Amino acid sequence: MIRFIFTNAFNLRKAVAALSGLAQTATVFYSADAMSLLATHPDGHVIAALRILPTESVSFKCSEGAVTGIDVVKLYRYLNNSQYLNLAVLYGDEKKNAKYNLAMRYHGMQAFRIMELELIQPDNEHINFENQERKYDVKVGILSTEFRNMIVRLAAIGDIADVTITATQVKIGAGNVHFVLHKLQDCIIEGDIGVEPVHFHPRVDDLISISEGVVLAERVWIYHSNSAPPMLHCPFPPVGDLMYYFV
Repeated sequence: MIRFIFTNAFNLRKAVAALSGLAQTATVFYSADAMSLLATHPDGHVIAALRILPTESVSFKCSEGAVTGIDVVKLYRYLNNSQYLNLAVLYGDEKKNAKYNLAMRYHGMQAFRIMELELIQPDNEHINFENQERKYDVKVGILSTEFRNMIVRLAAIGDIADVTITATQVKIGAGNVHFVLHKLQDCIIEGDIGVEPVHFHPRVDDLISISEGVVLAERVWIYHSNSAPPMLHCPFPPVGDLMYYFV
């Protein structure tokens, strides 16, 4: 059984939009302290994870450990029905019914509009991924506007981007075009990098596909480890966190 209440639901709509632009369906995980939606880009190279946390705008009650699948494009379409969306309540019992209900109320109205959201089979790969433990050694923070501008520039240059991290700078480029960001002046670099630079080679098309999520954050964070897939973290305080894993 779940009951999620979202005030200022337009922020939820923005976060769900980032997922619906990446995949048709998502696997939803419920715990005592978070609701997580995982979606995979059709090319299989990017897994997005939206973690919705309890805040002043979000409250919930759910069955610990429950897992379902939903059509995230349909969820976004419901939430995007009106720009005046104010309050959204997602509720239902996955053990008794094959659907949830989404109740939405708009500014200036007292009545709720209720839509049905069918539940689908969870993705086993998402379940395995959610259960994995990931630790990162290096963390780099870049202003999201600057990061997005670089990706737009690189889109016309090459297919594979090169991200090189040292103790003093980050270089992001493709082909013969490179942008250099210096520690403290242009970016934040934390963690144990060592003598050798850290390299990360995402596909430019994948970086473009996640741009809608990047703009939600004031600053994006690149996480790197030799034992886990590189991850781009986009904090979105009104809702939670949006993470992109390059697998």
